[in-house]
Amino acid sequence: MTALTRAGRDGTLGYVTLGSNETTPAVAFDTGFVNGYLKHESLPADAPSMAMLLPIADRCLDQKEEKLRLCGLVGQVLGARAAHGEVVPVS
Repeated sequence: MTALTRAGRDGTLGYVTLGSNETTPAVAFDTGFVNGYLKHESLPADAPSMAMLLPIADRCLDQKEEKLRLCGLVGQVLGARAAHGEVVPVS
């Protein structure tokens, strides 16, 4: 997440492309993060807390979360938070 946030801040963040059609939990998370960061949309007041999101993000990045859609959604919310300058901690 730190590398993605840094790339977003310096303008080098681009969309995730795959060499094959296989999507992993980590790729789903990265894709969601990039989309969330680049869209720079505001989050609703009832958006999930960091405490709720980070354990899921860790599972996605460790390839241990089976729900790819969940990884993408969590990545998107964290990407939007990073785009708005919110510190995204790395455990």
